[in-house]
Amino acid sequence: MKNKWLAFKNENGSLSIEFIGLLPFFFILFLAFWQIIGSGASLLLAQNAVNESAKVYSVTANVTEAENTLQSVIGSSTILSYEDFNITQDSEGNFTVSITGKHGIVFGPPSWRDVFEVTHQTYSRVIE
Repeated sequence: MKNKWLAFKNENGSLSIEFIGLLPFFFILFLAFWQIIGSGASLLLAQNAVNESAKVYSVTANVTEAENTLQSVIGSSTILSYEDFNITQDSEGNFTVSITGKHGIVFGPPSWRDVFEVTHQTYSRVIE
């Protein structure tokens, strides 16, 4: 009977068991960290696309070229898709470029992809 209790007192391999027990938590933490990085990248990409589109519109005053620029900046991003592109111009030559996009969770089923709606806009003036 004493030999059975001595076998339980042997702590060889306990570190491996603790590591295996904590490994899922590290994995979930890494996925959450990666989601934060992906969200930040998509927000920066959306603002960059709006800024580039405004630059093109300020020079050309052509909505189609500005939207083509927006599409080329966003590209085939899987974490950001835009739904609404709008340019409003006043009588003084000032304009506002705005987009509404969808950003979702990177890891998960496809139904989670378009969860968050992001709106970006910028103001500028047409160069004459």
